Amino acid sequence: MFEGDPDKIFEYMRKNTSSETDKVSFKSAIIDPRYRRGTLVAMTCALVLFTNGIYPISSYGDRLFKKMYNKDGIVDPTWTSTLTLNTIAIADPTS
Repeated sequence: MFEGDPDKIFEYMRKNTSSETDKVSFKSAIIDPRYRRGTLVAMTCALVLFTNGIYPISSYGDRLFKKMYNKDGIVDPTWTSTLTLNTIAIADPTS
């Protein structure tokens, strides 16, 4: 389409992108029909990435964090491996 000409690529991008979406509020991103589909697609992609990434953490994280928190035979009473996994499970999709 562009035959490797970077100026044509930048011109195409300038014409087909909008700075209007830089100032969209969270409410309008979900409610406004102009942005709703893109918001749903982005949220779906984030959830798919989350489910792919949380599986190894939930599977092996308990053993990993137990080894991390057990230093020289002393267990850190502040953070347990279960508390760490629950914190990750809540913080990751929230972010």
